[in-house]
Amino acid sequence: MKRFIHNIISGVLFFCIASVLLCSCEDEHMAPSSGSAISIVSSSVLFNPDGGTGTIEFESSQEVSAYSEQPWCEVSVEGNVVTVTAEAYADLENRYASIILKASEDSVRVVAQQNGIIMSADVARTHTLSDAKAEISFKVESNAKVKVKSSASWLRCALSDKNVTVNIRDNDSGHPRSGWVEYSSGNVADTIWVSQCSPSDLYGNFRLLGYNSNNSLVYLPATISAGTAENDLKVSCNANGVMWSFDATFNPESHTVSIVNAQNVGTVEASGYSFHVFLCLLSSLTSNFSWDPELVCTASVGYDDELESTIIKVNPLTYTGYNGNPMEVDSFVFAAFQNVDEATGLPKGNPSLYPAILFFPYFQSL
Repeated sequence: MKRFIHNIISGVLFFCIASVLLCSCEDEHMAPSSGSAISIVSSSVLFNPDGGTGTIEFESSQEVSAYSEQPWCEVSVEGNVVTVTAEAYADLENRYASIILKASEDSVRVVAQQNGIIMSADVARTHTLSDAKAEISFKVESNAKVKVKSSASWLRCALSDKNVTVNIRDNDSGHPRSGWVEYSSGNVADTIWVSQCSPSDLYGNFRLLGYNSNNSLVYLPATISAGTAENDLKVSCNANGVMWSFDATFNPESHTVSIVNAQNVGTVEASGYSFHVFLCLLSSLTSNFSWDPELVCTASVGYDDELESTIIKVNPLTYTGYNGNPMEVDSFVFAAFQNVDEATGLPKGNPSLYPAILFFPYFQSL
């Protein structure tokens, strides 16, 4: 029982001592001033990331000095007011500084707080546009100053009261182009990507990457021209002295080119036989060539500034072998079949590949 009573008395004493010593930065957290040489009347030391000044008002019958325990926070005393100046802050986490007010042997602690950067914007990360001029507008929500910049002169940025306007000029370069716009507050930044492309940017002469039956790298001449519809393309390739042509489609929403499997690209005479030649895709699911007309190979469109070339390729473009080794990307060969079903236009039976060239959808403009 004595130990129990002793514990209760100890707890009460600890609570009383803790209540006297407790102090903080805001009015509701300030230490009681009873018995102290300094009495805090009010304080306003909560800062946003841009910094600024705040005050601590006090009462005391003695001369009071003040100092900050953190270098980002400076203080000065005039009369019964401590002026607290916070420098600009660029990081995410909140930070704190203790402001000590001293009078003779007595002191009071007030904690200043500076909030970290909070930034967001309701805007899409990617914008795939045609070659026509356009405008993108959005507002940046931030508790600090906002800055904006772009990677290219054709992306002209304007900032007004944290509202960003991006004016995209007409693309008259003759090829696809892309750039970025960065908006930031302090050390917090985010980026939107803008690309422009129309089917006409893909017209012209290209070289098509391929591997022959000896597993040697070859580049074959290819030409891309307009197809029958607005976004259709016609691809002509000179393979072993024979010009094969097949259709492709440009997607203006994703800036990709799609090639549909099992297209009949013509015929070839060999050994007294007439062979029907088809575009035959490698299925990325089975690593086998297929003549399934539902298969589609999709390649991205872009421009390489170093090569000064338009590039159409599957991403990522990898190659693990030919004639036996499985491959992990879509690619195609020209496959020759003797018999074709007149109803479906597809080959009959179980056709074998015509000895030709394995192609990746990798076109580089000349």
